[in-house]
Amino acid sequence: MSKVVPGMHRPAYEALIDLGSNTIRFVVYDRASPLHAPLINERAAPRLALDRDAAGNLAAERIADALGALKRFARYWEGVQRPPLRILVTAATRDAPNAGELLGPLKSIFGHQAVEVISGAREAELAASGVMASIPNAAGIVADQGGGSLQLARCRKGRVKERFSAPLGLLALTQAGGQDVRAVKALVNPHLKPLTWLSPAPTLYLVGGGWRALARSLMEKSGYPLALIHHYQPDIAEVKAHCRWLMTLSEGQAEAQITTARRSRRRRLPWSAATLLLLLKQVKPERLVFSGRGIRDGFIAERLGLDLAENPERAAVEALLPTGGRFAGYGAALEAWAEPLIAAWPEPEQRWAKQALRLADFGWTQTPTYLPSQHSETLLHSRSLPHSHVGRAFLATALAWSEKAEALQVIPALLDEAAARRARSLGKLMQLAEQLSGRIPALLTESCWQSDGEALRFVIPAAWQVSDAQSDAQATERLWQALYKDLNRPATFGLQ
Repeated sequence: MSKVVPGMHRPAYEALIDLGSNTIRFVVYDRASPLHAPLINERAAPRLALDRDAAGNLAAERIADALGALKRFARYWEGVQRPPLRILVTAATRDAPNAGELLGPLKSIFGHQAVEVISGAREAELAASGVMASIPNAAGIVADQGGGSLQLARCRKGRVKERFSAPLGLLALTQAGGQDVRAVKALVNPHLKPLTWLSPAPTLYLVGGGWRALARSLMEKSGYPLALIHHYQPDIAEVKAHCRWLMTLSEGQAEAQITTARRSRRRRLPWSAATLLLLLKQVKPERLVFSGRGIRDGFIAERLGLDLAENPERAAVEALLPTGGRFAGYGAALEAWAEPLIAAWPEPEQRWAKQALRLADFGWTQTPTYLPSQHSETLLHSRSLPHSHVGRAFLATALAWSEKAEALQVIPALLDEAAARRARSLGKLMQLAEQLSGRIPALLTESCWQSDGEALRFVIPAAWQVSDAQSDAQATERLWQALYKDLNRPATFGLQ
């Protein structure tokens, strides 16, 4: 047993092992954290679905590799003082006649912890829950292709509807199809055709390592500016063309020409592409979204009792700056102060604007040289934010302008002109608020915005004009003029 380190053990820790057909994951998360981000997220790839015999038995070498990884994970589990652990067992082991050769030693390693051999339908449900917990207002078809099986589920308003599972994982397909990727159609279509509930769907969400590798290869080829899989939403026509190109490659060519994925993933990209083309033809989605979340995230959301119909963006943003700034409540005061200005903005930009205002004092603990770009980079790349890439770019642009920094080069490619203008004006508004109040909530509320639906009027106490030094007044006037140009609405000053 590991030595107890003071401050290490926290009763809110929980652990999860996802015993998949291709990989095994060991995750430790903190129930008390509003972000629910994994504190430990370790991976091993024994590829249990490979080299099975005609009866479907797991290969002895694969079992040995899996047990070696599990023993390593057991050390980590002991190192965090053995928090409650759940073990999810999926397709390859679930379907193997000799599963006991792996599950018996597994229970010996971890003791009598809860082992759940989950059905294919349960896999589909958890994958869909993981998507809904991390993508606001997710609605459509969730497709999770692992090594041994393919799961499909329809979700809407925080609920999982129909579910389906079949042994159509990448390892299973490559073994059944030999070297001919064209065999995928004959293997997959008989399972998809009877599923009339797949179409029409507003969105197809893709979960699983094979499709993440496909997304990375498309990002590389197209020069996409943000290296973030979760919420990646490329044009469907572009995805289809990329898939057709991938299908022309042999496994060796895919391995040589694609540099952004693990070697084992690269070799199976043609098979991922072939499956995706068949799904797109069947589902006929309006949008395609790649998800970096799946079964594990769905399980954690279930354990935490999260409302999957609730938008998680605001909670994630507030967790980045729990106090609201150096003076408690500044973010909330700024949001209320700016409400008349942003009330007419379209959704989701109005929602993102309120979140950006909560982060106005995000960098106050850092040195000035750190401010100009790093805080915007944090918002663009943070694993804990559930925002779309456009939403991240909006927050990052607003924060960059609030800190008098140039917007990052990746942002123009993600925001359209109108959204970029509103984000820029929001940053200038935050500058103005700081100039007037010093980020002190009580001083900020002495001024206010008024709106009659069209024109804006900014009202400040008359005493401010008398007490301000000339240089301060000029700085405020410059900020006002810069903001006025971006507002695209009539606006005037007033005194009270």
